[in-house]
Order: sequence, then structure tokens, then C-alpha cells
Amino acid sequence: MKTLLLFGLFCMPLSLTAQWAPFSSLDGRFQIPSPKPMEHQESTVETPMGAITYHTYFCKPDEGANGNHWFSVSYCDYPEGSVHSDSTALLEEFFEETIKESAFSVNGEVRYVETTDYNGLPGRFWRVDYLNGQAAIKSKAFLLAGRFYVIQVVSLSGKSANPDSQRFFDGFKLVVGN
Repeated sequence: MKTLLLFGLFCMPLSLTAQWAPFSSLDGRFQIPSPKPMEHQESTVETPMGAITYHTYFCKPDEGANGNHWFSVSYCDYPEGSVHSDSTALLEEFFEETIKESAFSVNGEVRYVETTDYNGLPGRFWRVDYLNGQAAIKSKAFLLAGRFYVIQVVSLSGKSANPDSQRFFDGFKLVVGN
């Protein structure tokens, strides 16, 4: 009986992570591991640059597994020449405004911001706490030739640093094509 119990304890983490599967979006040109099949949502917003269509792929894990409640990848294409990934000053302002807006949209507070990159592409990684500090949104964003990507995990504040959220962020890959 003791041997069976120990075997079960060692096998449990494998069975929990085995349900993750790669998700690919041909239009989005990315692949990412996901704990459940992802759904697609599309919305168009009028901006001073014209209509911008946002694509969001998301899933909600069962019962907030590991404290996570939402996994998503979003992207949009800005009109040619409107956002330059090689202009440091414009890029700094672009990310700064994006981070401010992400906190404002949930009435939250930015906890930290780090400069990051994806294969040499400029980016930011930040956390916003909201719902009176009970929940957190961790976001990683970067820009590739006018296409803006945001990878996000929403979790309970005390559980935002967990293996599943790290797996999601680290597993993002651009897919060459189109």
C-alpha cells in the first residue's frame, strides 16, 4: 500500500501537466502550450490611426489550477509606419502607455515593469495587481514589424509565480510563415 501511495504521488504531477497541448494560430503566426483548447475572440477599435482589430486567444483552466484563472495571447497589426520597433524613443512611449492603460482598464496598480525581449525584439514584462490586491495580471509584450503581441496570465496575487504561468510565458514561439 505504501509503495502504491508513493507511486501515485510521483505520478500525479505528470498527469496534471500531461493535459497541456501545443496551440497554434496560423493567422497569428504563433504557437504556445495551453492547459485547455483556446477560444478566439476578435474586436475592432477605432483609433486615431484608424480601425485596429485585436485578436485574443484564451482559455480558462479548470477551477483556477495553480491559482491561474486565465491564459491568453493577443495580437494586433498597426498600420504600416505607425509604430517602429527600431525607434527607441517611440517604443519607450508606446510600452509606457500600454502598461498604464492595462492598469487603468482593471482599476489596478502596476507592481513592476522589466525590459525584456523575444529573440532580440524589444519588449516589456509587467504585473498589475487589481481587485484590491487579490488578483494579478502578468503580461509580456513585444513588437514585430508593426504586429504587437501580448501574452497574459491572470491569477490570484499570492500564486502569480507558479510553474504553469512560467510554462505559458516561456513556451511562446513565433511561427515562420505567411
